[in-house]
Amino acid sequence: MADLAERCCRVCKIVFTPSDNRQVSCSTACAHKAKPKHYKRHDLKRNYKITIKDWEDMFAKQNGCCKICNNHQSALSRALDVDHNHSTGKVRGLLCHKCNRALGLFNEDLQRMQTAIEYLKHGG
Repeated sequence: MADLAERCCRVCKIVFTPSDNRQVSCSTACAHKAKPKHYKRHDLKRNYKITIKDWEDMFAKQNGCCKICNNHQSALSRALDVDHNHSTGKVRGLLCHKCNRALGLFNEDLQRMQTAIEYLKHGG
């Protein structure tokens, strides 16, 4: 196993030390910043089998808003995430990071989510 001090961003090669306490990637001087559309196109195709045009069409159809909370991307700190069904791989829409994470944390389990809703309704 590699020493944590040897971990670095696969794109820009910035080395992270154990005290950085973050994933092996960077958001400051990375090539993703220099060529964002190139990397976005690559990630969309690899991860979701969609094109940038598909993403832009979804964005326009949703008026630039999260499909769950309806917050506009301009009010968010990052771009909308592509939400997909982990079983089928089918893309469902664009969500803000919080809504996308919430679905993931509930393992996309409808019964579990309904139980949480009932808990909140009754002052749980």
